[in-house]
Amino acid sequence: MNGILDSWWLMHAVEHIMSSVLVHTLHPAHMQISSTAEPLHLLIVERDDDVRNVLEALFVSQGYTVSCARDPAQALELVPLKVPDVIFSSLVFVNTHGFELCRQLRALPETSDKFIVALTGYSDDNLEKAILDGGFDKYLPKPVSLEVLLSILKPLHDGRFAPQSDL
Repeated sequence: MNGILDSWWLMHAVEHIMSSVLVHTLHPAHMQISSTAEPLHLLIVERDDDVRNVLEALFVSQGYTVSCARDPAQALELVPLKVPDVIFSSLVFVNTHGFELCRQLRALPETSDKFIVALTGYSDDNLEKAILDGGFDKYLPKPVSLEVLLSILKPLHDGRFAPQSDL
């Protein structure tokens, strides 16, 4: 993590997830996937171990299967082993960036049509447009709530590819 903002984000995310998972699991209208349906397989590409572990725990607690990578090179190694339905990727890595990963995923036949989400702590007026123009399907600024993450996955799990304007 870099700086106070990243540390704040992680603490906020952990507190939110710990309180939200229990509330959502007990709520009858919760969006948790049914046990009869095959769960979506998610790939999380995040350089920060803590953030990656929190996201993995969150998604696993909701019934999704998850693969994790610390960088784009590792992500590309994991794809042939179990093709993800949805990819969550940070934008900033040591030797490359999430835009390059997205370009490479779009070039692979098995991931060319998969839903790719950019997760970043950075924001400016042009960032969302650059992310969408760069091949991502969705931009989520950190911190992101459990409700937002699940609202993206629910329509995808139900077989409906949700256009950007509907998310």
